[in-house]
Amino acid sequence: MTMRSMFRKLGAVTLLGGLATLALTQASWGGATMPATAPSAGGGQTSVVRRGTLVLSLDFDGTFEPSAPFEARIRTRSYQGDFIVARAVTTGATVAKGDVLLELESDRIDDQIAAAQNDLKLADANLAKAQGDVDLGQESDVLAMANAKISLANGQTDLKRWDEKDGPAFLVAAGLNAKIGDFEVESASDELDQLRKMYKSEDLTSETADIVMKRAVRILDLEKLMSQVAHAIQNRMAEFEAGIRRQSLSMVVDQQTLSIAQLDASQAQGRVTRETSLFSARAAVDQARRKLTELKNDRKNFSVISPIDGVVVYGSFEHGAWHEIEPSQLASGEKVKADQVLLTVYQPGNLRLRAGCPEGQIALVSAGSKVTVRPDALPGQSYQGGCEPMRLIGQAGKAQQHFDVIVDLPSVDERLAPGFKAEVKFDAGKLQNVLLVPATAVWRGKVWISKPGAAAGSEEPRNVVVGYSNGQDIQIKSGLEEGETVLTQAKHPGASSS
Repeated sequence: MTMRSMFRKLGAVTLLGGLATLALTQASWGGATMPATAPSAGGGQTSVVRRGTLVLSLDFDGTFEPSAPFEARIRTRSYQGDFIVARAVTTGATVAKGDVLLELESDRIDDQIAAAQNDLKLADANLAKAQGDVDLGQESDVLAMANAKISLANGQTDLKRWDEKDGPAFLVAAGLNAKIGDFEVESASDELDQLRKMYKSEDLTSETADIVMKRAVRILDLEKLMSQVAHAIQNRMAEFEAGIRRQSLSMVVDQQTLSIAQLDASQAQGRVTRETSLFSARAAVDQARRKLTELKNDRKNFSVISPIDGVVVYGSFEHGAWHEIEPSQLASGEKVKADQVLLTVYQPGNLRLRAGCPEGQIALVSAGSKVTVRPDALPGQSYQGGCEPMRLIGQAGKAQQHFDVIVDLPSVDERLAPGFKAEVKFDAGKLQNVLLVPATAVWRGKVWISKPGAAAGSEEPRNVVVGYSNGQDIQIKSGLEEGETVLTQAKHPGASSS
């Protein structure tokens, strides 16, 4: 039978959990007598506590599995769409490192890559604009603030000049007009006095005197009236106009100060807005670039290359058996699922073994323990292997949970394939002159003592300290004496006493 025919015939055999059984024979006890059992008065089997040799030779059932397989699956991060098979290597084919195992149709992902490239160009353009807005905004802010400060400085200068020069000059000018009016009144009054004196000394007709005097009196009255007006204007300018003009200049300064504060707040807000836009633009570029990169990487995954030499099998090897995929599912034009193992490449001869060790014997096996592996398919052939570090998570079994033991092997016969069975033998040595009872007699650190002639159900529980077990017998470190009788089958809560 060829390796491929053996593989096809036996490769679908499932691993039944790798439950270990103890291979203990009369010869392996080195001549020691097997423990005798007898029915108790209550009808239950009993065993006598005895001293003997505990042979810790374990016998496991194991399954060959690929040691370093390559599992081909489609994994993408950004691609959105179906995965359609373009071509796939046939199951059972022998491939070399670098061969194409599976190729998918790429039209849709190529379109998505082109769209992502355009999105990146647009994002780059938006980023350039956002950066330009930041730069121009900074320059504009500096210029606007400088102009505002110049306007404030001018207003402050105008106000200071008013207080120090223009204001006093304004009041002086107002007082000057009033003084001129006073001078005119005084001059008119002097002229009137002179006319009166002159008209008394000169021989003028009364009519002429009356005309001249009336005119002088009218001029004096007019000058007095104009003087009053000038004084009124002086008072108004001093008490009202000057204050209004100063208040106006002061308001200009206050307005410029407020404008600078408002401009500063507005510019701060503008800076935040521009920087936020710039940050968003950068994030958009990063996102667009990341999406394009991921799509390009996804595109590479549309062609699956074998990293090793080996044999191709459609499906995956899990829990000791092949989970096959029908060849029709990988035919051209068929859709496949992402993250599903579509095919596996394994290297003939590069296998390891997985076996199940019961929890009661797990302490006997450690990393590096040497075991002998005998393949069922090749009688007479055996391999020496070493155990890997123990798995911490157990699997449920019929009587107790068991733990996977992985055995590293040298190169094995290429006729052996994943899924083939093997026997695993492990010699952990012997314990000489120890107290022994059947492993079934102990339950949670207790045994049940059966006294000769005792009625059914009268067995007494007793706490014991146990040691190693080989699956059939267990070492008793303390709690029992040689020659005592115990129930062969320990009582469990809820079980009958018989």
